[in-house]
Order: sequence, then C-alpha cells, then structure tokens
Amino acid sequence: MHASQTTRSSRDHAAKVKQLRSKLLLCEKQMASLQKHMDSERPPDPQSFLPSPISALPVELLSKMFLFSVDAESDPDTYTQDAYWVSHVCSYWRNVAISTPEMWTGPLTVPVSFEREPEKESFYVEGLQAWLARSEPLAVSICLEGFRSGSNFAETSSLITQELAKIVPRWRSLQMRQRVLSSFVEALAEGGSFSSLEELELETVVPDSTESADPSTILAFRAAPRLHKLTMNIKCQVLMPWCQLTHLSLRASDHAYEPILDILTQCTSLARLSILLSALYMSPPSRPAAETALPHLTSLSLTIVGLAETFVVPFLDYVSAPILESMIFLCETMADAQWDETAFSAFQSRSPNISRLEIGGNSSPISSPALISVLTHSPRLTHLKLDDCLVEDAFLQAISIKEDDNLFPLVPRLSSLTLTGLVQERFTEEVLRGMVQSRWRRDNSTANSTSGVDTPGRCLQTVVLGDDSAIFPSFTFSPTFQNAMKELQATTGFPSSVELTHESSSGQWNRMGFKV
Repeated sequence: MHASQTTRSSRDHAAKVKQLRSKLLLCEKQMASLQKHMDSERPPDPQSFLPSPISALPVELLSKMFLFSVDAESDPDTYTQDAYWVSHVCSYWRNVAISTPEMWTGPLTVPVSFEREPEKESFYVEGLQAWLARSEPLAVSICLEGFRSGSNFAETSSLITQELAKIVPRWRSLQMRQRVLSSFVEALAEGGSFSSLEELELETVVPDSTESADPSTILAFRAAPRLHKLTMNIKCQVLMPWCQLTHLSLRASDHAYEPILDILTQCTSLARLSILLSALYMSPPSRPAAETALPHLTSLSLTIVGLAETFVVPFLDYVSAPILESMIFLCETMADAQWDETAFSAFQSRSPNISRLEIGGNSSPISSPALISVLTHSPRLTHLKLDDCLVEDAFLQAISIKEDDNLFPLVPRLSSLTLTGLVQERFTEEVLRGMVQSRWRRDNSTANSTSGVDTPGRCLQTVVLGDDSAIFPSFTFSPTFQNAMKELQATTGFPSSVELTHESSSGQWNRMGFKV
C-alpha cells in the first residue's frame, strides 16, 4: 500500500510540473506579445536612425563621400595629404579610392627638379607616376615650382619633367608662377599638344643660353583649343589664342600702355578682365585710330600701385565696355596723384550698365565731389563699396534722400552699401545715420512705386560700416547710433542686415553689430 501511494504521489507531482510548465510557456508567449505591443507604442529610438557601418555602404556612395572629404577647391594646401589619408585607412577604402580617378585630378604641386638629390628625385618620380596613373584618363591640374635661376638644363632634362611631358595632353590647368626658360616650355611641348588645357598662369618666359627659340615664336599654347582663362605678366612674349579667351588677368610694370591695348584689341571674347599696373609713371599712348571695344566684358578689376601725377586716363580713356556690370577700382598711389574725373565719367558713359562698383585703396585720392560725380553717372548701381575713400559729410548728404526734394536721387536702385576705412574726423554720426535712414527700404508695399518701394531710392537693405584703425585711431560707433540701426531693421519685413565692423591691430575684422 505504501508503494502504491508513492507511485500515485509521483504521478501527481509530474502532472503538476507539466501543468506549471504549460502555464510558464503561456506566460512567456503573453510576455512576448506584450513586449512586441509595447515596442510598437514606444517612440522611435534615435539610435535606429544611425547609418549603417561605412564598410557596408555601396561603392558608388562611398566614392562620392571621398570626393566631398577631399575637396581641392576649398583647401588646396592639404588636398594631397587628405587624398593619401583617405586611401590608407583600410584595404577596402584604398581599393575604392584608387578606382575613383576624380580624387586624383589635382591641383598637384610638383617641384621640377631635385638637381642635387638624385635619389630623392627617383623616389618622388615613383610616387608621381602612381598619382598620375590613378587620375587617368581624366584631365589634371598641375602647379610647377622650384625653378632655379641661371641654367635650366637640370629642369629641362629632369626625370620629373620627362614624366610630366608624357601627360601634357591631359593637363587641364597649368601654373608656372616663376620665371621659366623657353627650353623648358619646349621640353614640355614635346610630350604632345595642350589639347585639354583650359587655364594657364604664366609669369614670364625668357630665352636661355642654349639655341632654343625666342619666346615669341613658341606656339604650343596658341594651339590649345580649350584655353579660355589666362593669368600672365605683360612681359611674357609667348603667343596666346587671344580671341578665344574669356578670363584674362594681366600684371604690368612697364611705362607704357601700348602692350596692354595691343593684347585687348585681340581679345574679342573677354567676359572678365583684371589688370594690375605697378609703376611710378606710365606715359599715355598715342591715341589709336579707334578705342578698344570689349563687347562681351561684364567684369573689370583695375588695380593701380605707385603711380604719380594723373592716373586712370591712359588706360580707361581708350576702352569701352557697353555691357559691363561689375567694376573694381583699387589704387595705392603717390600722395600727389590726381583723379581725372572727366576721363572716368567718359568711361562710365561708354559703360552705362554698371550695377556693382567697388573703389578703394590706401588713402585713395578720390575726393567727395569726385565720388559724387561717379555716382551721378551710375544710375543702374545696386551695390556700392567704398574702402578707405574720403567719405565726408558732403558726400553722405549728397546721397541722402530728402523728403522735400522732388529731384530723382542719386543711385536710385542702391540696395547694398559698404563703407569701410571710415575716419571719424571726416564725418558725423548724425549725417551718416540720416543717410542710411533716408534710403532704407521700409516694406514691400507697392502703393507709390512700381519698383516695390515707397519712395524712389529707398531700396537699401544691406549696410556694412567699418573704421580704419590700421592707419588712423580706431573708434566705436556710439550706442545711440547702434540703437538707431537696430530700430531700423525692426521696421523691415524682409531679410536685411546692418553690420558695424572694427579692424583690430592684427588686421582682422570683428563684427560688433548685428545681422537679421
């Protein structure tokens, strides 16, 4: 009997265990269901939006990320180093980087010779070959440096020059900012035509002691079918495809303007022109039969350094640009230099569409009456920048809009005004504040004007004002003036800004004001 009770007790115990296990399984299923329901009701975890590991990204996407991280235009100084770093993270990245030729198209700065270090040159050539192979078949940008004065034999015959000559047809951009000898240019041209060359910067090419051709007989660049952007010294006599150039920057230190005018006469397609004149005196040329017309020119930058006596006339007096939109005129002249108001006004009459104008320099000799004359002949002006000019109360009053004045104001379309290099002794804050307030755009109402402003000339919505502490004692705009500018912005219902800047002793501009 005792054995039967034990057997029955064992069966009951096993049944209870089985029953409990069933309940446990049911509870687990219910918990899983509740957990799933709870997860569905829970807000998304920010971690769930994190991207997949970069090693799992498609090759095409990873390649584009490499191109963004290795940006030659935004930071050319570290471009080469950045490209190498990206390609040495891991084997996967290396394979992707090497198979992305856009990463290796430059600009690449190359020393032309290791004349006294042949072993180092051989090592460098190996790296150069690998780099150029990775960029193939795309065009590349090259900057050559390290030219030595005197004999150029080492540079002409160096392993680096020979390697570069092999890919001359793939050059998109070439910079040679030092003096080079004609034999070196000839050595490069032996590699083929400059069929892909679009941009060229050339200081000057001179004949050497060998039997090389005179620079004026070198035709390698003139035959470049895509060359459209050129920067060069006027002394460089190498022939260029002038008629196809759209961007031209010239540096001149001669005492005559004829070489410049001779070049411009041939540049019938120019859209942007920049000229740097540096000399104590530049004699005006004998007046040509016809002025030099630049029918496609939209941007002109003219910098004059060191000239004495009368300036501007010998150049602008012989040029016309009927569709010119933007002009920058910078001058650092002698104290006795004279501004020729008549000549500049005549140029403006031949270029009536200027909408952006910048005038500046080191203590520019352009007086307030001359500045007023400039604005009188600029009816289409929308952006004006004056740096270190004689901004006086007379000038500020002339460009102010008076409520009782029915005359059409100066520069009625002016929307952006920058006055930097201000000298406190030359103007009063009340006059400056009154000028800004009189021209400030109030709202978008078109009740009294089809141009969208309530009074002709009230288009101003961007103002930058700064002192000139680099030469004169610095000053800070008074709290009254600053508050007036803040209140002015509060009246607008559109993007606008007023910036008050101060130049520190280090030459850096610090914004003291505000921007909406």
